[in-house]
Amino acid sequence: MSGFRGFKNVASGQLKKNTDFVLVAAVKDASAEFGQSKGSPVKQLIDVVARQTIQNSKQFREFVVEASERLRELTSPESVPGLLQINSDLTAILERYYGESSISASWQPLNDLPVQMPTAEISVSDHGYTTGIDGVGHGLQRAIILTVLQYLAERGAASSEDTTFDEAQSDIIIAIEEPELYQHPTKQRLFKDVFRELVRSFNSETGIRLQVVYTTHSALLFDFPDFSKVRGVRRSGGLAIPPVIVTRSSLKECAKVLAESVGKNSEDAFAEGTLLARLHVFNSEIAEGFFGRVVVLIEGPSDRAIVEAYYRTLNRDPLAEGIVFANVEGKSKLDRPSVVFSALGIPTYLIFDSDKKYADKDEALAKVAINRQLQYLCGLRGAGIQDWPCGVTERFCSWETTIEDYLAECAGAEAFDAVLAATKVKFSIDRKDCLKTPAVASSCLVEWAARGVSFPRFREIVDRIDAILAEGLGVV
Repeated sequence: MSGFRGFKNVASGQLKKNTDFVLVAAVKDASAEFGQSKGSPVKQLIDVVARQTIQNSKQFREFVVEASERLRELTSPESVPGLLQINSDLTAILERYYGESSISASWQPLNDLPVQMPTAEISVSDHGYTTGIDGVGHGLQRAIILTVLQYLAERGAASSEDTTFDEAQSDIIIAIEEPELYQHPTKQRLFKDVFRELVRSFNSETGIRLQVVYTTHSALLFDFPDFSKVRGVRRSGGLAIPPVIVTRSSLKECAKVLAESVGKNSEDAFAEGTLLARLHVFNSEIAEGFFGRVVVLIEGPSDRAIVEAYYRTLNRDPLAEGIVFANVEGKSKLDRPSVVFSALGIPTYLIFDSDKKYADKDEALAKVAINRQLQYLCGLRGAGIQDWPCGVTERFCSWETTIEDYLAECAGAEAFDAVLAATKVKFSIDRKDCLKTPAVASSCLVEWAARGVSFPRFREIVDRIDAILAEGLGVV
């Protein structure tokens, strides 16, 4: 790794003796990156594993100790009289020129036996054609890296019960730039699983422990519950040269915020394991928020489709602007991603139903509790928090009942029904699905606009999100 100064320049280089660093760079020159050259990560990784396996073995260590001791004996001046004779011969010659001078050379015995480790020569057979790694496609080249990593993971998992080591003897740090390159989505998920297995524990047979660090732009390469292992690297706006900011969070920190949002003390927060279990309901769509400048968290598919459709009517592309719309499939699930993203410095905007229609029903207390919690997470405090919020604020929008009811209220019952009926015929879909996809919902909004209908809250939502973007937060 160019410029890496950790191993040789810390603690007199002690770390280097038992730690190797292998960089798998983003592919630029396939021949240089994956060929037989010394810098090839495939060759380097295989050679490092072989070397550490040999060096960690008891028999090899005993051999090195014995051989080094014998080497010291053989190279000691006491064992080689001729070395001492060199002093007297040099002094005799010098005295011819300067009679009062002499030369004395001290001879240091060799302490360690230099050992040349075996290295691998690698070839690949693809459809009956055998060639070097640099002779196959980029996708297969990266698959070979995966093959080596998976071998290491399975090798560790298959360790026998008769273990050799009780603790790690050496480390390999593998740094991978964008492992998703040239890989299908299924392969990306496989990479993720292999990485997780690699770092689960050290190999008790070889004594080798692995750590994997990778940069990625793919939400398929990590799961939302793994957010505590994520380090967000992004630029913060507002300056001519925006500084690079690294953010992180933890299960403990997020559990504390969640406890405070429902009026509990931090001591009563979810246990880390409990919170982790409650995060597994979120998929890779939610994880895309880690790459956004702002994440708009929405409780259902209609809300997402309609808001995205409104952006289309403005000829704006949210994705191009770094706006990620994430449907969490239920208002009660809005709290956790909101806390996680905020903790990582990624601003969020929430859109949800107030559900006031339940005010006189048994569910009222539960609905109110969620409403008040979400308002707290959006920055409101005290009297500013309402049981049944309705309207657009800096950090959230809440509909009194549903977004569909808001559309009907603005358009009027006749225009609302007429446009949905026409859209149903135009796209050959059920009426109930007309507002669940952006393309179809956009058509509805255009038709209502042609009838002179406007939706001021949608404009307010866009303005609020634009204000967040203008703050310069979360610039990828």
